[in-house]
Amino acid sequence: LEDAHRDTAAFLTTQLEGYGLRVNANPATATYLIVLEQETTQQQISSISSSTTPRQYQLVHTVRFKLLGAKGRDIIPPSTVRVTRLL
Repeated sequence: LEDAHRDTAAFLTTQLEGYGLRVNANPATATYLIVLEQETTQQQISSISSSTTPRQYQLVHTVRFKLLGAKGRDIIPPSTVRVTRLL
């Protein structure tokens, strides 16, 4: 995992290992490389009370990534994943 925020890197490592994949922390010896190009988190008001106080928020987490193979060849071109959650 290259350029990953710590929380995202830890989450992805756990998920990949859960599927039986071995995660190699050394990019020079890795077979594949996940590159996180951009990561953002936004909080939006999704509901307000009659007194205009926010009652509910929506959290939006967006990650732009690509998967590289041998010699930097694109396996998965730059792609975006977006997850939303109501709080």
